[in-house]
Amino acid sequence: MQLRRWLQAGAVFAERLNDLSILRTRHTVYGDPVIVRTARGDAMQLSGDPQCGIMLSGVNGSIKSLCFFCWPSSDISVDGVLDTFEWVDPTVMVDGVETTTVPRDQWSLVSVSSATAKSGNEAVLASNNLGDDTILITEFIGLPHEITAAECLNILRGRAF
Repeated sequence: MQLRRWLQAGAVFAERLNDLSILRTRHTVYGDPVIVRTARGDAMQLSGDPQCGIMLSGVNGSIKSLCFFCWPSSDISVDGVLDTFEWVDPTVMVDGVETTTVPRDQWSLVSVSSATAKSGNEAVLASNNLGDDTILITEFIGLPHEITAAECLNILRGRAF
């Protein structure tokens, strides 16, 4: 995926979660996430016990959509990784289809959007509700607009939204 292309197309932020030393200088990383090698390149692995995650800091701009690629070890709810309860009437999609379940053992694009904008500093990926499961996460993207199913499909095809 081309993070630069997403930024040029208007993303508020686009972050590749593949280097903890860089992420620790830019954002708040808590717990002990690890970086593992995957078919999509290096990815951050979050586990439910102990809890770990990343909170973006220093991100300017209003965000109406968050998107990320993930590979869970078992079927999980999006709420297991991203706190959607703080969003006002969120639309949750997995691979461009409205659902809250992320299937296990495959890469999926998860997106959460709302008409009510959030601050970039409120973007948190965490293992709060994973239990003993783990999840791999690569790209993490924030958009200033509500993402559509067609835009999700464009991202899946490697194009900008």
